[in-house]
Amino acid sequence: MLLGLALAILFLKPAALPTWLRWLTLIAAIAAFAGLAYFTFIVVLLWGVVVGLWLLIADSRRQTSIA
Repeated sequence: MLLGLALAILFLKPAALPTWLRWLTLIAAIAAFAGLAYFTFIVVLLWGVVVGLWLLIADSRRQTSIA
């Protein structure tokens, strides 16, 4: 439940994430709120993987542009 609330708050901050990632965050928030159903855990796990990869790619691009 707390993870769903945190993801919903993150969705409401428009400058925090790109649009496609905000919508993916909303889907993950709904899945986290429906945590009683076991299959929703997979959606939240996939969200974590996508966000992690996006952060790695964004950081490597920023490192390249700085150098």
